[in-house]
Amino acid sequence: MKRNLTRSFALLFSGTLLGVGLVVSLNATQEYRSTTGYAFWTKADGNLKSAYLIGYSDAEQMYRLALDKGAKPLCGDAGREWIEDFDRKIPMPSNITVK
Repeated sequence: MKRNLTRSFALLFSGTLLGVGLVVSLNATQEYRSTTGYAFWTKADGNLKSAYLIGYSDAEQMYRLALDKGAKPLCGDAGREWIEDFDRKIPMPSNITVK
């Protein structure tokens, strides 16, 4: 009986430590939120904006390849119209200015 009680106490103690650690890490994660969108663009310097545009261009090339070669040939007319509408709505590097 004493051994069972000791084991239960040890499991309860270790579970409590893990739970407290999880709660603390979740609260710490929620405190920091990276700046995005307009706030990021207004605070960024020229080098950071250039790096953003280069990364965006690389990602866009892969997106275009997958969409143009993979998805569009399999779509009907309604699907192609939806893709064209989606392409008009996303921001492109040509719409962004670097000072």
